[in-house]
Amino acid sequence: MDFTLPTKENRAAVWAAAEALPKRTGILPALTLVRVDAHADGRITYRGTDLEFAIEAEVRGEVRTAGSLCLHGHQLADIAGESDPEGQTRIHADGTAGLIEAGRSRFRLAASPAADYVGGPDPSGGPPVTVPGDVLRAMAGRVAWAASREESRGPLCGVLLETTATSLRMVATNGKQLALSEAPLPGLTAGIRQVVPPQLLATAERLLKGRGPVELTLGESTVGLRVAGLALTARTLPGAYPDYGQVLPRKAATVVQLPTATLLQAVRRIATVARSHDSKAIIARAEGRGLRMWTRTADVGTAHEVVEAAVLDGPVLVACNADIMEKVLGSVAAEEVRVRIHGSKGGILIDGRGDDPIRSLWMVWPVSLDNLDITEPAEAGESAAEPLPAAA
Repeated sequence: MDFTLPTKENRAAVWAAAEALPKRTGILPALTLVRVDAHADGRITYRGTDLEFAIEAEVRGEVRTAGSLCLHGHQLADIAGESDPEGQTRIHADGTAGLIEAGRSRFRLAASPAADYVGGPDPSGGPPVTVPGDVLRAMAGRVAWAASREESRGPLCGVLLETTATSLRMVATNGKQLALSEAPLPGLTAGIRQVVPPQLLATAERLLKGRGPVELTLGESTVGLRVAGLALTARTLPGAYPDYGQVLPRKAATVVQLPTATLLQAVRRIATVARSHDSKAIIARAEGRGLRMWTRTADVGTAHEVVEAAVLDGPVLVACNADIMEKVLGSVAAEEVRVRIHGSKGGILIDGRGDDPIRSLWMVWPVSLDNLDITEPAEAGESAAEPLPAAA
């Protein structure tokens, strides 16, 4: 095997394949390898996997001798990252080693036969459906972070992909927040419900930018994403995803509407103090023409802010986790946000207000007021403690 290609293109392909390798230590040596294949027609492919997730990246170069071998993936990625992106990289086999020439640098890495690559999930499935890449990335970014990270929670560790005849929906929850995103997508087979690992969607959000339409393939136990020069395949998670519709509140709510950036910035400021409390609680009261927010901790002190907002019904008092609320508001793409507060113990539903064709909804479970000092801070001044004037 012997080939040369631009270092910049080699870097992107190597980095992509290495994304699928396990990050933890003490794994099987075979799972540290990236398989490199140089084809006579000039195609060069890099493949990496952790058995549950696999990435194949393809580039083109000058192939002098076709062939295949396996190299240590993380070292290969580090070398690519430190090489001059404006130069050329040559990789060729020398017995049991892979020689890498990049600029003035020369590397000799231990190599293994191509057969040592353990392979990833089978990418076969039903007929592919074309999804706009920016739509898929936006949905992934709004949902994937909300999945549970506790391995004992089974399907809740994944993201539900659900189809109708006209739309694709993604849902994730960990019992403290729920994220839902739905986009119109004709041509799907209705009734598909697959639970996919968040790693697939998080990686897609990073790697698919600017690559154009994506082919989505849903198999019986795998899901695949393919775009020119890149293929991502993951095994689906076993088990039935719970009926998330049962936890969405349906009773009348107090509705608060205001600019997304205004609320996000206020939450971030109050969170600087709220994070010193175990619950990281921000207390909010919606009434009149605004939203009053504060936190009170015994060790650090207090923070208080009032923001103007359109409030329908109320007043209502509720508490939420500062970190979760900040993450949710950071996922809202619309300029205005609508917050529906279903009492102090009901869910807090959040969605963007605008022309975004991707319908997204987030639900945050409230923090119990029972163990909180809900007194509004006196340090905010007399005007802050008085109710805001009623809406005209």
